[in-house]
Amino acid sequence: MMVGDVFPANVKYNEGVGVAARFFSHLGKPWKNKLTPLFEDADIVFANLEAPLIEDSRYAAQHTFAGCKEFAGFLSDIGINVVSIANNHILEQQPEGFYRTLQYLEESLVFWVGKQVRGMSNIKIFQSKGVRVGFVAFNAIHDIINPGLVADLHESYVLECIRKMKVAEVDICVISLHWGDEYVNLPSASQMSLAHRFIDAGADIIVGHHPHVVQPVESYKTGLIFYSLGNFIFDVIWSRNVRTGAMARVRVGNRGIEDYELVPVYLGNDYVPERLKGRRLERFFARQLHYKTMMASKGSRYEAYYNRKRKANRLWQRIAMKFFLLRNWRKIGGQARKQLGVNILKKMVKQHE
Repeated sequence: MMVGDVFPANVKYNEGVGVAARFFSHLGKPWKNKLTPLFEDADIVFANLEAPLIEDSRYAAQHTFAGCKEFAGFLSDIGINVVSIANNHILEQQPEGFYRTLQYLEESLVFWVGKQVRGMSNIKIFQSKGVRVGFVAFNAIHDIINPGLVADLHESYVLECIRKMKVAEVDICVISLHWGDEYVNLPSASQMSLAHRFIDAGADIIVGHHPHVVQPVESYKTGLIFYSLGNFIFDVIWSRNVRTGAMARVRVGNRGIEDYELVPVYLGNDYVPERLKGRRLERFFARQLHYKTMMASKGSRYEAYYNRKRKANRLWQRIAMKFFLLRNWRKIGGQARKQLGVNILKKMVKQHE
C-alpha cells in the first residue's frame, strides 16, 4: 500500500495547534485505532515523510516544520514500514535534523529511501512471500539548499537506479517522485512524458507527492503511475480539495502487477484521514474520470487546459486559506498572527502605492 504526504510537524500558521502539537498531547494513541485497520492486511506500506523529526519534542510541538521524535514509533505502530525522505521540507531543521530523522526511523524499524548516494537515491529492497520489491525516491522541488543529502530528480540517475534494481533481480521496481505543481489535480505534460520514459526503462510503479491534492492514476503499458496521492496526515485542511487524499492498494507477484485499487480518504479536524463514503465517494471518482479524460487530450490543447487549472486552483487555494485563518484566528499561534498581520499590511501598502 502507498499513501500520500505524512506531515509530522506544524505548518507556518498552525504552530502550537498543528499536527506536531496535537501529536505531542497524546503521542498518537487516539489516531492508532483509526489508522491501524487501514494497513492490517498489507505486507509493505509506503508514505512520504514531509518534515524532519527532532530530539526536542516540546520544541517541535510549539514551532514549525519539525516533528516529535516519537512520531517514528507511531509510524511503525500503525504499519508504515518505508518512507521517502526525498522532499522539499526534510531539511527544514538543517543537516542535524535530517540525520536525527534517519536515526529515529531506523530505531523504530521504519526504512527510508531518498538519501543521496553518489547523486542517486539509496535503494531499499523488500522480500515478502517470495516477491522482491525495490524502492527509490527523488525530489524535484528545490526551495531549500540541499548539501548533497537528498536525492535530486535527474532522469539519468533515476534510470541508473532502475538498472541497478533490475541487476538485483527485483520483481517490482517502485519510483517515488516529489514533483509537480501544488493544488493542481492533473500532472503536466512533461511529467507524463518523464513517467512514461521511466516505465519504458523498467519501472513498474511510480508514486508522486507534493501537489497536496489527488491526481489521476494512469495505466501505462505494464506499469502504474500514481501522479499524486494528496495528503494523508496533514494540518492543511482549509478546503475539500486539500483534505482529500488517496491510498493505493496494489497486489503484486513475481510476474508484475496483478491488480490495484484506489481508496479515497478525507482529512478530519484531527488531521488524520478516514475513508470517503456516500456522495463524497461518488463525486471523487467522477472528478477523477473527468481529469483522466482531459489527460487523454494531446499537445497545445492539454497545455492550455493545464495552465488554466494551475492558475485557478492556486488562486482559489490562497483565498480558501485566508478564510480558514480568519475563522480560526484565535486558535493560531501569536507569532503566526503577527506575521499574517504584517503580510496583510504589506499588501495594503503595495495596493495603495
